[in-house]
Amino acid sequence: MFVDRNLKKDAALVASVPKTTIRRNAVRTAIKRLQALPTPSRWPLAEWRLRKREFDEFRAISRRILVGETPSDGDVLRLQMYAAMIFETIDHAERDEGFAIAAE
Repeated sequence: MFVDRNLKKDAALVASVPKTTIRRNAVRTAIKRLQALPTPSRWPLAEWRLRKREFDEFRAISRRILVGETPSDGDVLRLQMYAAMIFETIDHAERDEGFAIAAE
């Protein structure tokens, strides 16, 4: 499976920014790209770390930020937690891909 490294960077950015910068353009662009990921049911590796309900909540919080709402502290923390889970999933996929290539 090919993993886009930009998505990994986007997930790291969203997971690490302070609350005051969550609505900046670079972060909003990263959130938009992460929202385009397939659901865990269509991306089997995502089930390794992220359940559908969590991914749906990630998308709901993201949508509210993208339309201009100011997120609560709890929403920011959950968004960052889910972005960290996405990062871990992509990182896991990259390692599996690396092992598969090394085995060939």
